[in-house]
Order: sequence, then structure tokens, then C-alpha cells
Amino acid sequence: MKLKARTEDFIVEEILTFQTIHKKRDFAVYRIVKRNTNTLDVLADIAKRLHISRRTVSYGGLKDKHSLAIQYVSIKGGKPFQYVAKNYSFEFIGYSDIPVDKASLLGNRFTVTAREISSIEKNRIEQNLQMIKKQGFINYFDEQRISSARHGKGYVAQKIIRKEFALAVRLLFEVSSHDNSQIRKFRKYVSDNWGKWEKCIECAPSNWEKEVLKHLATNRSGWRHALEFVDKDLLFLLGTAYQSFLWNKAASEFLADIVPVELLKELPFKQGERIFVLKKLDSSLLQKLRVIEIPLPSPSLRLNEHIGDIYDRILRAEGIDGMQAMRSRIGGMVFKSNRRQILIMPKNLLWRWESEHSDNRTSLNVSVSLPKGSYVTMLLRQSRV
Repeated sequence: MKLKARTEDFIVEEILTFQTIHKKRDFAVYRIVKRNTNTLDVLADIAKRLHISRRTVSYGGLKDKHSLAIQYVSIKGGKPFQYVAKNYSFEFIGYSDIPVDKASLLGNRFTVTAREISSIEKNRIEQNLQMIKKQGFINYFDEQRISSARHGKGYVAQKIIRKEFALAVRLLFEVSSHDNSQIRKFRKYVSDNWGKWEKCIECAPSNWEKEVLKHLATNRSGWRHALEFVDKDLLFLLGTAYQSFLWNKAASEFLADIVPVELLKELPFKQGERIFVLKKLDSSLLQKLRVIEIPLPSPSLRLNEHIGDIYDRILRAEGIDGMQAMRSRIGGMVFKSNRRQILIMPKNLLWRWESEHSDNRTSLNVSVSLPKGSYVTMLLRQSRV
């Protein structure tokens, strides 16, 4: 199975909890249609074009860079405005009494095409999709949420929590497969000239990277304070990436505790974590899983004994002295918690098969609506096992 072979193979559209109106209200709402670019870069470009602070542009969620994404933003006191940029369009659609934010995002509607599926794989996927439609799938975070901050060498947030600030800064400048060519070239240059900060400053592609390097040039051991110059949106994402990694581990341990081993299949996962796919469950176990929620880890949490013990084991294995020690003390990196269902029932799940006219392979077109924070890529992963 090959995903995202073309931009139009992965289409996602946000579903808002409200409708806009024509009569002027506090918030102007805009539709963004973007392709092959990430949400934060689009928001920064919008703020620059409108000569406003990036913080005044409110959004509901981040969308995959490698997709055709339709999402919504709001600006308090904004005016009717539209334009077409290189990788996105921006269009005023009306007013609202409330901003576009996570609370106003109901979910996402996906239309996804997977290509190069063999006849053997097709039969297995067909059977698994039928089962997922009836009993749902495990609500893991997928790799785009987790791997973007990891680079295979650890999590920035983990290093910060452990007060390993020099290692955290080093990870920030690691080359990642998610970087574009300009950023990849810059980060390799920094790596090759590590400690020679003055040489790197002028090459920095963003203001925060410049400020970090300037600080290190005059404060050779000022690793902790250097992190205060990192873009706050990025710091928040680095924190949530680590929370997502920990949640996946907790969900797997919980499933291993309550689901008989013969009803679980292990799913290969690039990060090396153990994640599971469910086989057909009886109605009593299915009903139990449907009401279970596991919160993202946060120092403010008070957990029941089972989940609490699981998180405690995981965190101590990560070198963190329990949930209360999960604090960054760096402005912008906060570990907010919300409860996340362990089992998700897809809505309006439909699919069709199309011949690719080569090597007896077929394409699969899937359309489905999922709650915010759930991944259609994880649904497809679980359909393959």
C-alpha cells in the first residue's frame, strides 16, 4: 500500500461546530485551502501579509503537510479579505461570535487514495475494513504527530524535563527527513560547525534560530536560557509530540492488560513502539473498550490506580520521576491534558476499489469522518494487518 503518492490522494477538511453568518460579529472567519505546506508556515505568512501578530490568528488544528487540506482560521476584528499565495488560498467566509479553536473543531472529513495494493493484500484489507466499520479501531497517534520532533534520537521535551538542556538544543538542530532542503542544509552546517555559533547566525532561516545562536555566541553554557528563544508554537508541538508518544505506550500496555493476547495483533511501527490491532471482539469486551478514555500525561493529572501505575512505569523508564516531575519550566512548553478515547468508531466509512491497469494491482479510495485528533492513516494501517 502506498499513501500520498499524489497531493490529491490525501484530502482532509475540518468540520466546525458552528456556521458563519453575514452580519458582523467579533470574529472574521476564513477558509484556507493549502497543499504541500504546513499549517504554521501558512499562519505566519497570513500574519505577515496582513501586518498583524501571529497570535491574533486563531486556528483549530494542524494539518498534514503532504495533503490537500481545507481548514479554518479566525481573526478578532478581521475584515473581508482574500488572496491566492504559492501553496495556499485564503478566503473570508463570514463572521462568528466565537473564534476558531480546538473547542470549535468537531472533527475532520477525509478522502484518501491508497495505491499499489496487491490482490492478496486487497482481500485482507477488505475483511479488516468490514470489521473496523463494525467495531472501530485503536485511536493511536500516528507517526506524523510523533516523529516530526524525534529525528530518531530522542525527544526534545524529554531532555528538557530531565534538565538535559544542552542535549535538547542539540536535538533542535538535528537534520530531519521532514525538513525542506533549505532547513536541512542549514542544520547540517550547524552540526558541522557545532560551537562556532558566530559562523552560523547569518545562515539561520528563522528569527528564533538566529536568537538561539546569538545567545549561545555570548553565553557558551547558556543552554537553558537559549531554549526561551525557541518559537512558542514549536515548543508546544514538541511537548505534545512527546505526550503522544507516551500515550501510545500507555494505550498498548493497557490493552495488553485487559484484552486476551490471542485477540491482539502487533502492528509494525516506524518508531519502534509496540502498538496493537484488534481481532474480532465479543460484545462485552467491545462495550468496555468503547467507554474507556486515557488522558494525555500532565503533571496536573490525578489518575486511577491502573492507568496511574502504567504511566508511572513508562515515565520512570524514560528517566522521569513520575507524573509530577513532567514539567518543562520553559515558556511555551506546557503539558496540557485531555481525555482520549482508546477505541474510535468511524462515521460514514465508505470505500471502493479501482484497477490500476498494471501488475494486477488496485487502488483503494476511502472516505470517512473522524473526531478531531484521530488519524485516518492509523485506520488504514490497522486495515493492513
